[in-house]
Amino acid sequence: LTALPLRLQKAVEQLQPQGSFSIYDSRLELTRDADKLAAIRSNWRVNLACHQAELKCGVPLSGVSGTLQLAGNNSGPVGYTAGELHLDSVIWNNLQFTNVRGPLWVEQTPTGSICLLGREAARKQRQPPRDLMANVYGGALVANIHTWHEGHPQFQLSASLAGAELSRIARERLGTATGATGTVGGRLRLAGTGSSKDAVTGSGELHIVDANIYKLPRLVALLKALQNRMPDTTAFNQVDAQFDIQGRHVHLEQLNLLGDVVSLYGRGDSTLQGDNLNLVFHALVGRTRVPVLSA
Repeated sequence: LTALPLRLQKAVEQLQPQGSFSIYDSRLELTRDADKLAAIRSNWRVNLACHQAELKCGVPLSGVSGTLQLAGNNSGPVGYTAGELHLDSVIWNNLQFTNVRGPLWVEQTPTGSICLLGREAARKQRQPPRDLMANVYGGALVANIHTWHEGHPQFQLSASLAGAELSRIARERLGTATGATGTVGGRLRLAGTGSSKDAVTGSGELHIVDANIYKLPRLVALLKALQNRMPDTTAFNQVDAQFDIQGRHVHLEQLNLLGDVVSLYGRGDSTLQGDNLNLVFHALVGRTRVPVLSA
């Protein structure tokens, strides 16, 4: 670390790397003009392999395994590193992402540093637009991330998810085998300052289709048969939700549980941990707008 150019030193120090790293097939060049008072210029092309490493690039990451291809230069007070992620596994907030691929851009300025992942990183490298992509819970995640350090670290994130398995989310995230099945998708936008969850704001939507959320008695199967549908005891086969995040508080503007016989339309409030729910629903016959009861 001491041998690195000053700006590259600061970039590495902000990442706070821990764990196992190896450098291979890499090159570092240091040059200076004849004037001995001139600043030393540096160029690098580095292939970095990580195994169960930890990094802090706006958010804490652990279990980082895979490779990073980095190339950049530093001249005086400014510098940049362009990169490409080929990570087999990354863990954030006890959530594992696999097959992480996408462009990276780190820029050093006189006042701080900027880190881009996704489309803005590709634009900086004058490449066609590309998102950061990964797999999670059997689905495909697409994201774009912008973090910067000027005093307190700040970040912005936009992400969309498609094709995730509800059964895996229930089993791996909640630690329960509920028997619920379905395909999960949605969108999320977040922004925050520092590492506190109280400074996070955002919004998003969640959709579950082809779902089997809850089982009702055989009466439901009979009612479905009377409606000329395939008889079973599934209560809800679709979920639609829209929400806003303010710190640790989540406001559910819409939480609809849709079924062939009965649908529940609701809204309310919760916490990020889901340990304080305050929801109000009203029930309707099937997916019509004829109210049955309020609760």
